[in-house]
Amino acid sequence: MTRPTRILYIAGEMEPFTNSSPLSGLVRSLAEGTQEQGGYDVRVFMPKFGAINERRNRLHEVIRLSGTEVPINGTTDACTVKVASVPDTRIQVYFVGHDSHVPEAPDSDTFPDSHALFFNRAILETLVSLRWIPEVVHGFGWQSALFPVLLQQEYVTHEQMTHEPHFIFTPDSSALSRQVPDGFGAQAADYHATGAAYAASMAPLNGNGTAAVSLSDDDAQQQMLDLYARLEATD
Repeated sequence: MTRPTRILYIAGEMEPFTNSSPLSGLVRSLAEGTQEQGGYDVRVFMPKFGAINERRNRLHEVIRLSGTEVPINGTTDACTVKVASVPDTRIQVYFVGHDSHVPEAPDSDTFPDSHALFFNRAILETLVSLRWIPEVVHGFGWQSALFPVLLQQEYVTHEQMTHEPHFIFTPDSSALSRQVPDGFGAQAADYHATGAAYAASMAPLNGNGTAAVSLSDDDAQQQMLDLYARLEATD
């Protein structure tokens, strides 16, 4: 029996856990709609902001994943990993936390410079620990843009990385204004350009279309299902 296609969503926000940007509702609707189609195993990673109410949202710690050491700034820091389900679905949402690298709220005026780097490395470390490697990674917003850079530079040869996922990028309003950390080697100054460049190289569509997509609520679900199907057809 063929296993479902694995789709990973990486987002700075998602309803009902946070709701300070338009992407939060879009991420939830796409995740739910994709899972309901059948044939897909959808999971979501997002930061564990301090303002997220753990009791109300029924978060619980994943003991075997919390304490994973994440390389950062020449040393390692241990992340926490908690999980919850989107209400009335089987969609698992993993929350990556750290007191210094993840701020209190998604609309914080000041994000630590290390936030995106720590968040995406922690995701990759968690995926290889889970031995759950997706076929498609869909990144939403600037906080997801470093994922494909780290994957190709540091993790693509990992023994658990059985294949290289396709990457799709949906920018948010701040992706253009936020600068990639100096010396990171992303070959682009801002998160928007970084995410878009890697989407183009990691999601080949036979010269027809782009995998850096801006979505409208009206037809977002169908846009994505069509794109996922086209990517599957290229494998």
